[in-house]
Amino acid sequence: VASNPPIEYFSLVGNQLNDRDACMLAKALKHNKNMRFLSLQSNLLTSVGWVAFRNTKLDLTSLNAAADSNHTCDIVYDDRSDRFSETNNPENNPGAERAKKIYSVLSKRNKGNVNVPHFAEVPVEFLPDILSSIREYSEYHLREGDAPKKDDSDVEAVSIVYEILRRWDKALTVFESLSTCKTR
Repeated sequence: VASNPPIEYFSLVGNQLNDRDACMLAKALKHNKNMRFLSLQSNLLTSVGWVAFRNTKLDLTSLNAAADSNHTCDIVYDDRSDRFSETNNPENNPGAERAKKIYSVLSKRNKGNVNVPHFAEVPVEFLPDILSSIREYSEYHLREGDAPKKDDSDVEAVSIVYEILRRWDKALTVFESLSTCKTR
């Protein structure tokens, strides 16, 4: 699985897989871009195995972790009273799913006003790129069709933009100097 073989559908139903197996499989699945469906019904998985798969598909610890999550594979696990169906998106649009996850990290941080420290070492010259990315990542919930729907925990893009702009009190100086250079 880790070598990204051209396997799209994989069934491990009733293979007596345990949490250790789930952790190894989840780690291998993290960077797999070909697998679209993994069936794990009737195994010996507990919440430990579920968390391993959940973190593979949705790691919100950082922007990079969210971007590196698996955006293609639907994992189905259903056993007795435990019920888990983790679906990325029915249209299999990895780009839209990646955008949703990155925007979820920004939204989560925004609720606690903690995006700014994560950008502390970023030069102000990158501000236009960052603002453009926020706009791009926020559009996933504005479009119809193949885009994932807006999550209840998401905040509006303008809230994130405002929070980040507060960090760059010298941003206007940079933009003013850029506009002055263009008029000369």
